[in-house]
Amino acid sequence: HCPTAAFLQQRAQHRLAPGPAGGPRSLMQLLVWDPVTDQMKKIRQDVEDMRHIPERAASIPYVVRPEEDYKRYRRIWLPGWHMQEEIMMFAAIGFGVAVVWLQIYFLLIYRDDRSESLTRWQITDAAGPPTDTPDLVVVFHHPEYEYGDDEDEVEMEDLDHLYSHQKLIQSAFPRLHALVAKGGTTTRKTIRTALLQDTVEYLPTRGFDVQAFASCDSDEMFVRISITKEEVVQHYFRAHSQQVQLSKGLIKKLGIAQDPTESSSAPPWIVFDPALGKTLNEEGVSEVDPTVLGDVYRTYHGTRPEGSVARSIDRIAIVERELGKIVNVDGAVDEGFVVDWYPVHNRRRMTELKHMWGRWGLVFDLSFAQPIHHLRHYFGSRVAFVFAWTGFYAKALTALLLPALVCLGFMIGTWALDYHKNLTLEILQLGFAAVIIVWARMAYLRWAQECKYFCTAWNLTDSVPPTRPGYRGELVVSELNANDTELRGNTYKEVGFRYISAAITLFFCALVMVSIYVWITLFDGKIGIAASVCLSASIKLFEVIFRPVAVWTTNLENHRYESDYTDALIWKNVAFESINYYYPFIYIMVFAKFTDA
Repeated sequence: HCPTAAFLQQRAQHRLAPGPAGGPRSLMQLLVWDPVTDQMKKIRQDVEDMRHIPERAASIPYVVRPEEDYKRYRRIWLPGWHMQEEIMMFAAIGFGVAVVWLQIYFLLIYRDDRSESLTRWQITDAAGPPTDTPDLVVVFHHPEYEYGDDEDEVEMEDLDHLYSHQKLIQSAFPRLHALVAKGGTTTRKTIRTALLQDTVEYLPTRGFDVQAFASCDSDEMFVRISITKEEVVQHYFRAHSQQVQLSKGLIKKLGIAQDPTESSSAPPWIVFDPALGKTLNEEGVSEVDPTVLGDVYRTYHGTRPEGSVARSIDRIAIVERELGKIVNVDGAVDEGFVVDWYPVHNRRRMTELKHMWGRWGLVFDLSFAQPIHHLRHYFGSRVAFVFAWTGFYAKALTALLLPALVCLGFMIGTWALDYHKNLTLEILQLGFAAVIIVWARMAYLRWAQECKYFCTAWNLTDSVPPTRPGYRGELVVSELNANDTELRGNTYKEVGFRYISAAITLFFCALVMVSIYVWITLFDGKIGIAASVCLSASIKLFEVIFRPVAVWTTNLENHRYESDYTDALIWKNVAFESINYYYPFIYIMVFAKFTDA
């Protein structure tokens, strides 16, 4: 019970390690031994041993345990799932049969729209002869009609965006140039009258046929603009290095053996040269008549019986480009100086399209074949691609019709006989999901081939697109030609408006999400007739509100090129409509179960 004995007893209780010889510690060792120092030595030894762990682990042979790994991964990634061999076997058999059917459909049954032959649609003479149709119409305010805003004062300094070329306006539109040079303010009626007179006097000097007439109620002036002379078309084709397609007859005359009925052997495109026929004669190709344009180039007979190298859409583009060099027509319409402008349909071509493409009998044509090349000649490449995609998608969905009907038959049969309903449902769900994956890949590859073909056949090469008519900016020295001027917008302002436009789109998306939450709360999560009607009305209401907002915000972004403008508008509509149409059902399936409702 002495203090020394108690101290020795406490030391003896701290024997954390044996003595140097491996035996018990002596009394002297217990007196001088420090447990903290000994513990630090042990930690250092452990650290040193840890440095050799990778070397020791590498020397241990790895034993593969696939069954244990499979169970562990399934427990982590597929909790509660158990494989049923019967379901997997029947789903695999159905998947294999469906894949064979998809191969048969896309290789043997599917028909593309590459052929330019119109015999399938039984073209008749019901369309009649070519008609005298203008290419473009510009609607002006009638000078003798009194409008409420005729006497409104307009600052001429604010009209810089109305004219595109500062030098050309002086000679082409002298009245408008005189008003701009004068400066100050001018009445709106004076500007409207100057635009009308300058347009009617200038366009005939460029080879266009112009006719002006008043409307029935004499409040508007319609100016018909058309190109009737083939020499004018050839002049602008040469001036703009327009590429045109060679005729199929020329390919044969050049000694090239190609099947004219094969769509893949379409004639190439070259820069237009009216002297090409004469050059070929000099090179020994005597079968070509240089006076007949159709012997060299492909011709179109929509408006001229003898044919023309220009389609109606080409003539419209010529008029729009030449008029756009002087005045920004879209800007004039926005400012109220011009009523409107529009390209004019060709009555003969529209009747022809109605007879061969708009007949009710084609509703039951499951081939979904379309005269895509014919549509492209009339509406242009952009619209033709829309029709081509719509037709292809309908054809691709037809491939799923047979597997879907088979699955529907199995479902009806098992439910009617009350025989393994749940098992059949699981087999069909698994098998059809796999079929959808394979179908999507096949359809994507086929559409990629169609896109590549049409882009090559229609000569849709990458080039600098023309400036969009609605583009706003200031006239500055051109970066490509210091002797010329071009419109250039404020980059910082455009970027800022694009951020604002994105914020407005996100605001509408958030507004839809909030309305869905209110809808769920209001009806306590019960989807009845009243709730469904309210949801449908809400979806259509938001759609009607957002569409003009999307156009307005895209106009604020001031895109220079038409393709950029279209892409921006499409992305806004896709983002909003994805939320507007699908978020209610996603909310019901995923989030509604965590709410009180």
